[in-house]
Amino acid sequence: MARLDTEELKKRLDFSERKRTLLKRMLSRARVAEDTFLVTMADLMTLLLIFFILFYSRGLDSKLVSAPTAHVTKPILKIEKSSTWTELPMADDPHRAAAAEAIKEKEHAKESQPAVSADSLASVHSRDIPNTPNSEHSNVATASLQRLEQEVLASLNSMDKRNFSVQIDRSRLILTLGERITFNVGEAELLESFKPTLTRIAGLIAAERDYRVVVAGHTDDTPINTDRFPSNWELSATRAVNVIKFLAMHEVNPRRMSITGYAEYQPLYENTGAENKQRNRRVEISLIRE
Repeated sequence: MARLDTEELKKRLDFSERKRTLLKRMLSRARVAEDTFLVTMADLMTLLLIFFILFYSRGLDSKLVSAPTAHVTKPILKIEKSSTWTELPMADDPHRAAAAEAIKEKEHAKESQPAVSADSLASVHSRDIPNTPNSEHSNVATASLQRLEQEVLASLNSMDKRNFSVQIDRSRLILTLGERITFNVGEAELLESFKPTLTRIAGLIAAERDYRVVVAGHTDDTPINTDRFPSNWELSATRAVNVIKFLAMHEVNPRRMSITGYAEYQPLYENTGAENKQRNRRVEISLIRE
């Protein structure tokens, strides 16, 4: 009986050992399967990441290639000169302090220079400009303008000269026709008494084919509000139109001419008195070298 029990126990132990081995194999297979699944998932995520990076880089390349040239040529950074001076600690470096002081003095000298206005530039006479070795063409143009200036002055009578001026400004000749000899106050019709003089001037201009002709009308700051001239813009422009029409009727090529109306916004003098206002009411004929 005891022997049977021993054999039975051995069988059970043997069965348990086989069962344990089987379970161990099954567990190892499960782990292998699990590891294989994780490796597969990791490979798939890596491929997706690579695909996304390639897709994104292609999108950037297409944007760079299709960008318009105008955007490339525009300046990317605008550097403006600072209006303030930043003081740096320089107590330990006397050479740096001396250099900074020199720079500050240079900046102060630039700021202290007097401003040059457009009116002052316009009043510079070309014959006052010194000749340079490279100004041969300019000298020829100036000589031509001076000759034309003398011819215009010679065509004027004594009455017209009192309200007429001729000025050479570099490459242009400016004929200023005062209102007293050209128009009645607030009107735009040319005075009959001035038409013979303007006819002679038109003949001189017609002969000078190398010049453009710009006619500009100017008024004072006195407001005007009529049916024909609601403001000084209309009055100044209409006066310029009538002068240019007269020149065109006397053989000045219309293709060379243009008009401008400045109203009261480019006065020669402050509109503070009757005499200054009268001087500001004018028409200017500018001959500009082509």
